[in-house]
Amino acid sequence: MNETPLIKTEQLLKVFPARTGDVRAVDHVDLTIHKGEAFGLAGESGSGKSTLGRLIMGLESPTAGTIHFDGMDLTALSPAALRAQRPRFQMIFQDVRSCLNPRHRIETIVSEPLRLAGQPRAACRKRVRELLDHVGLPATVARRRPGELSGGQRQRVGIARAMATEPECIIADEPVSALDVSVQAQILNLLRDLRAEHNLTYLFISHDLAVVEYLCDRVGIMQKGQLVEVGSAADIFQRPQHPYTQELLASVCTLTKPGSAS
Repeated sequence: MNETPLIKTEQLLKVFPARTGDVRAVDHVDLTIHKGEAFGLAGESGSGKSTLGRLIMGLESPTAGTIHFDGMDLTALSPAALRAQRPRFQMIFQDVRSCLNPRHRIETIVSEPLRLAGQPRAACRKRVRELLDHVGLPATVARRRPGELSGGQRQRVGIARAMATEPECIIADEPVSALDVSVQAQILNLLRDLRAEHNLTYLFISHDLAVVEYLCDRVGIMQKGQLVEVGSAADIFQRPQHPYTQELLASVCTLTKPGSAS
């Protein structure tokens, strides 16, 4: 594994003001993710894991701390310089329906990152069909709208859109939590295949420990905005050290292998 981390946060802090007092959604988090690995971020709802992902993606601004991507301090870049780096890291969202404009055809949705990068229309059309095929969708989907697709198909469209710019890193925020178990397995296996084929780096955010165990090499456990334990998937799931991690695992009766579902 490359010693230079692709993602590195140092003392990352995000505070949201509230009537009852400031809320530290992310509380001085130090996180390192290496190139080519799948890092799982787990914890209960409200633990800060999604906020951490949005901070790294640039969808939220940190209150303090730094975020480095491939050695660059993203927090120090100008908006234009940050946009120039955007094709290198993309995000897959939990509620993909809200991220796909219902009035637009799938071809328009998937090609948007390419058009923003100045690709000609013919090249965009060709690339969209390649991407749809790559995620297991027929070319005819390009002419349809999101409301005409199933939940699994919409998530495949979201993955195709994320892959359009050939990113090095994908931040996946609960990408299968809204799907049926059998569809979850299909999407997880697709993500594994894409990672192997393109040497992708994943930050995979999920409250589902079985999904994290199945997909990830290393795992970080978040509690109340803090990263309380980090280790290999084997160590976290078989030899948890932090009391919160132990409680979290004890609350799950059986960890099944989601990718084995038919």
